[in-house]
Formats: sequence, C-alpha cells, structure tokens
Amino acid sequence: MGEPGRGTGWQVEVRHHPLAMHAQALDAASAARAAQRQGKFWPYHEALVKAKRFDRDSLLALAATIGLDRDRFVRDFEDQASRQQVAAEAKQAEDAGAQGTPGFLINGHVEVGWASLAWLEQMIRAHWR
Repeated sequence: MGEPGRGTGWQVEVRHHPLAMHAQALDAASAARAAQRQGKFWPYHEALVKAKRFDRDSLLALAATIGLDRDRFVRDFEDQASRQQVAAEAKQAEDAGAQGTPGFLINGHVEVGWASLAWLEQMIRAHWR
C-alpha cells in the first residue's frame, strides 16, 4: 500500500463512545445520531461541542438551531434501537482499549486524546500498513 493520503482508500468512521462517568453522554450521542439521520451530524456535533447543557430540552433546542425537523428528531432521539447501537459502539471502544474520548483506532492501534491535526496525521503515518 502507498503512503496514506488522498486517493489511497482511507476509511474514517465516527463511532459514539459516551463515557459512563458523564450522566448525559448517552443522550448527547443519541441526539447526534438523530441529527445524522437528517444529514446534519457535523453541524449538530459542532453545536454540541459548544453547548453547556446536555439535558433533553437543551438537546432539542440545539436541533432547532440547525434547522432539524423537530418531530423526526424526537422520534430518532428516542428510538431504542438507535440507543442500543450507541451503547454497542461504546462497548466496542472499551473492548478495543479506548478508555477515553476522543479515541482513534488506526489499523488496530489505539490512541486516546487529541492534540492537533498534525498529531493525528503522524499517528496515521506511524500505523499505516
């Protein structure tokens, strides 16, 4: 395989890993998944990062600020199958050794934490196969 970069078949997946120590993390991850179902994961994610509160009403208010359909958002936010998928993703992260967030799994190697885009690129290059 060639050097990692554009056109090399990289695959990036975002998986949710709500940490149990954060009481409202599962709700926040479920809300992000609900936004994703309307094609607005990244705008919602950016709003979540800036948010100070993660209770149900605050998560619904964030959805409104980015123009999500409220009824659809509520239905998807409360969908038990979706919540179970978020919980399953968290278990996968724990099983892989990602004990915090953000976590990165790069060809079987786990890195936890965030420094910079340059750091992430360095980690990808170091573990590229």
